[in-house]
Amino acid sequence: MEFENIYRVESFLVNNNESEYVNVLLAFGWKLLAITQYKDEDNSYAKYVIGADKDTFEKFDVSFAKNKVESESTKEYGW
Repeated sequence: MEFENIYRVESFLVNNNESEYVNVLLAFGWKLLAITQYKDEDNSYAKYVIGADKDTFEKFDVSFAKNKVESESTKEYGW
C-alpha cells in the first residue's frame, strides 16, 4: 500500500496493552507505518502507528478489533 492510499491512521500505546488490537488489524490488512519510543523523566513507552486504505478501514475498523479481542478473551477465559 502506498502512503497516498492511506485513508485512516490510528495509534496505539504499548503500555495500554493495545498491542492485541494492532495485531488483529494487521492481520486484516492494516499496515504498520511506525513504531516510536518516548522517554521522559518518569516513564518510557512506545506507540504503534498503523494505517489502512478506505476499503480495509470500512471492513475492519478499530471497533472491529476491540470486539474481536474481547470475543477471544471471553472464549479463552469465560468472562
